[in-house]
Amino acid sequence: MSDLNKDEDKPKDETCYMKLLKPSYFQNNVRFLRCQMILNDCEFRSEVHGHVGMLSLAKYDVKKILFVSHRWLSDVNPDPEGVQFNKIKDLSYDGLVFYDFSSIPQRPRTHQEGEFFKFFLNEMQKFIVLYDVYVINSDDYFDRSWCLFEFTLGYNNIININEIEHPSVFKVLKKWLDINRDYEITRLNINEKFDSDFAEFDRYEERYDLYSGEDLKFAQSELVSKRNAFIAEHRDFDVNKVLKIFDDSLCTSGGDKDQIIILLRNLIK
Repeated sequence: MSDLNKDEDKPKDETCYMKLLKPSYFQNNVRFLRCQMILNDCEFRSEVHGHVGMLSLAKYDVKKILFVSHRWLSDVNPDPEGVQFNKIKDLSYDGLVFYDFSSIPQRPRTHQEGEFFKFFLNEMQKFIVLYDVYVINSDDYFDRSWCLFEFTLGYNNIININEIEHPSVFKVLKKWLDINRDYEITRLNINEKFDSDFAEFDRYEERYDLYSGEDLKFAQSELVSKRNAFIAEHRDFDVNKVLKIFDDSLCTSGGDKDQIIILLRNLIK
């Protein structure tokens, strides 16, 4: 995810919000506008005062949101010719659209906008996993750190996953993400009466109030058994290949890449 390095237009809106584009935006415009320029055809969400989290979107009864993962085609505008705009317009998505250039404040930012931008980056991983993801693929999509980050977090929600191709990187990432997804599904289905965090060690004592110790021991042994089976089945998969993909990726801001690598290495662990 890149930033705007120079101002194309004088900002008209000093208020700091995330802006989710309505279907009408794609009927009334011919390109993605800079966030601060958008005053109509959008839903205003998550005011920075009080640092309202992304999860608070639910209280607005938002049923569908599409997160667009894409390459920036220039440093100052991700889509100068409107190619990406037309791709999203042609989807006729029945919901709201998040497109970084149009949805979160771009440079130059006021102090308040800057605080909101940093806050959103910290909350972004929660946002991506909640909603639909559309990947605008390109020859260098899998070479970019932000794209890899968004693809990894949103993998299970990518609505055009079958359209994405890459000679090597995509195959390795998809294998790794499929292994993680299959394991997570198995973990959650071991015993329906336990919720998703029943196997966390620090929660055992809390669970004893609801379930007998024998139930917990059974669930734990089932989880260990399934985990060991997955490890044996995928023993030949080299996770270092995944780490190399992230390490070799490119990012406009070195600091951003450092943060991304840390998050992704923790995810791999």
